[in-house]
Amino acid sequence: MPNSRHSAAIDCWKRISKLAPNDGFVRSKITGLEADAVIDRGGYEGAKTTHDVRRSAYDDYRPATEKFVPDAVVGPGVSLEADLLRAIRKTPADKGNYLKLAEFYRRQKAFAKTDEILQQALEVTGGDYNIRQIMEDAELERRRHEIDLGRQLAKDEQGNKNVEALKRELHQREIEILSSRVERYPMDASLKYELAIRYMKSKEYKKAIPHLQGATVDQRREPQVRVALGKCFIAEKQLKLGRYQFEKAVEKLSPHDDAEIYCEAHYILGRLCEDAHDTDKAEKAYSNVLSVNYSYKDARERLERLQGTGEGPAE
Repeated sequence: MPNSRHSAAIDCWKRISKLAPNDGFVRSKITGLEADAVIDRGGYEGAKTTHDVRRSAYDDYRPATEKFVPDAVVGPGVSLEADLLRAIRKTPADKGNYLKLAEFYRRQKAFAKTDEILQQALEVTGGDYNIRQIMEDAELERRRHEIDLGRQLAKDEQGNKNVEALKRELHQREIEILSSRVERYPMDASLKYELAIRYMKSKEYKKAIPHLQGATVDQRREPQVRVALGKCFIAEKQLKLGRYQFEKAVEKLSPHDDAEIYCEAHYILGRLCEDAHDTDKAEKAYSNVLSVNYSYKDARERLERLQGTGEGPAE
């Protein structure tokens, strides 16, 4: 079988080929990777004799103990995978062993095996919702891995377009999964925030706003939530509502906790106050920005213009 590097890459490009079935570049990638996998599996590359080839192929499958033992007779302690499979056969109703094995596969990025063992766990537990969530998380991780591989392998514009298509698929799947979880756990503010951020990414601000409003109850994340909420209101041309959210956010923001969001929030508030001809509050907001980052965007020029000491940026 191909090593994990080739297997994951081949799986990724096969998914991409479904999006562009007539793309010769994608087909050539799959063919080339499959050929590389055969070379690696057989130990042909760099081998001087057939004896070297056999040794290389043997080494690929030899356990870490340096002693070859057929899978059927691997003893306890030699292979974690074999131990967990044995435990599952012995006590098939124990979901813990399935979850441990799934985590083992996930760390190896063997996502097909991860899904298979979690599906078994789902069946033996009668549809345990927690296991279903773990399956969803593994699916999202697989999709992100495929995108990372796609970025590494893309060599032209078409390859980049295929990666973008995979990113759109991931984004939509994240929204589906998070929407389901928000519905199941309506009091979970963190889920509402994560869902809202996805909606903002696709510029669905009207959908994001109610989730962000519900997420403001999380005091640990309230400033970030209000900044996001303010941006949504601005995108929806509700400038007064947006300004209110930024005014509430800056009350709780500290430059020592997150200097970037501190500067961003005060800068946007300064712009809103400036547009509303509230000069004093605009000056204060820009001053707060400059006290942390003197070169932040055009805050210095704007402050100097408001103070009458400079021309400032063009409107």
